[in-house]
Amino acid sequence: MTDRKRAANRKNAKKSTGPKTAAGKARSRMNGTRHGLRAEHVVVPQLEDAGEWEAHRSGVAASLAPTTYLEELLADRAALATWRLRRAARHERGLLAESQARAEERAMDALRYYIGQGETLDGLRKAVRDYQSVVELLEHFEAKHPHDEQFENGYVFEELLEYAAEQAGIPLEQLEDDPNDPEPLYVVPAAVFTWEEDDERTYAELLGDGLRAIAKHATNGATLDGIVSQTRAHYEVERERAEEKLAKLESAVALEREKAAVPFDRDDLFARYETSAERSLARALEGLRMLRAAADRAQE
Repeated sequence: MTDRKRAANRKNAKKSTGPKTAAGKARSRMNGTRHGLRAEHVVVPQLEDAGEWEAHRSGVAASLAPTTYLEELLADRAALATWRLRRAARHERGLLAESQARAEERAMDALRYYIGQGETLDGLRKAVRDYQSVVELLEHFEAKHPHDEQFENGYVFEELLEYAAEQAGIPLEQLEDDPNDPEPLYVVPAAVFTWEEDDERTYAELLGDGLRAIAKHATNGATLDGIVSQTRAHYEVERERAEEKLAKLESAVALEREKAAVPFDRDDLFARYETSAERSLARALEGLRMLRAAADRAQE
């Protein structure tokens, strides 16, 4: 090289101040990195743990036992590929969990016309239990057997008495007490709806008092036995309807969960990411095999 060329190189070097853009500076940071696989370049912040990466990398290195610089490079590449495959598996688990969680929602959407708005698996299961409780309570009343069936909420119990009142021809508006009326038409609460929290009567006793009061004030000639029989038949039908809906919904949910067991909705980007990691791992392992085979031949 001539003196003139050397002087020109020195002059040009003084003008160089390194990369100025963020991307260029980020690339230049890697200039002194031996393998480029330090934790800050591999671990996803807020998602993965640097300690886990280092333990994973050490485990792969111990398994592959690299003995040369090139083998170390390939072992690191295998560590990165398997780390990425673990990341892909975690993403797939997330897709599956989300899909499974939405199985009931998809089944409900498919059966909305049949199940009804607002119904859920838990709601239908509870309805079946409540209707069964009502039927058993009325059966025991008809058989004059003591029974202390408990309801998960008082609404079903009150609904039962209101239905019985309808069978007796008592308008539901008469089941609204007027405190200013000296002779209120609200005949049921005197026996049932006004019990206090410390009332020791069982549900069966409360039901009996209510049904007898309703039959006594019947406006259509309905008898106590007739009211009880009609009310029980009504709730048997309601229970059967709830059971049928529940069976259909449970079957649909089971089908949706089975379909969701395979994440068909994995996007192309995810598939390419997974395939890229698999190929990188295969190339790294093949490279190690070839290096070791060459080393063995050299020693022969």
